Amino acid sequence: MHSQLIDQKPKFLRGFSDPETLRNWILETGHMPSLAFVGRSNVGKSSLINKLFGQKTAKTSKTPGRTREINLFEIEAKLPVAEGEEKKLLKGFIYDLPGYGHASVSKEMAKNWNYLMSEFFAALTPTCLLFNIQDSRHPFQKSDVQFLDFIA
Repeated sequence: MHSQLIDQKPKFLRGFSDPETLRNWILETGHMPSLAFVGRSNVGKSSLINKLFGQKTAKTSKTPGRTREINLFEIEAKLPVAEGEEKKLLKGFIYDLPGYGHASVSKEMAKNWNYLMSEFFAALTPTCLLFNIQDSRHPFQKSDVQFLDFIA
C-alpha cells in the first residue's frame, strides 16, 4: 500500500518548541488532514512512523525522550478514484509528538513540554487523527490514564 499511495517519503518541515508558533501554524493549516502520534516516551512513536512511511522519516534513539519538539512532516498521497480518472493528490501533515512519562529531562523542559502539548491539543481541528500508541507489554500505565483524562 505504501508504494501505491505515497508519492515520496514524507518531508521534514520543522520542529516546534514554541507554543505560540505552533498555535499559529495550526490556525493557518488546521483545515489540512493530519496524523498525530502520541504516547509514552519509550513506546516507539518515531519507529512506527518509520515503519508506516519509510525508514529514516523520523529520528529514533535507544534512549527514551529524544523527541524534544513536536516534529512536523509533510506528506503527499495519491487517492484512488474511479477507473479512467486521474488519481487525486492529497497533501497533509504528520506530527511526531514528544512522549509523556519517564523521559529524563529537566523540570523546566518538562514544564515547557506540558505547555506545548496543551497548546497543541487545544488547537487541534477535526481534520487531525490522533494515534495514542500503547505498549502492549505495559498497557495503561498511570501516565497513559492521565493523558486519556487530559484529552477527554
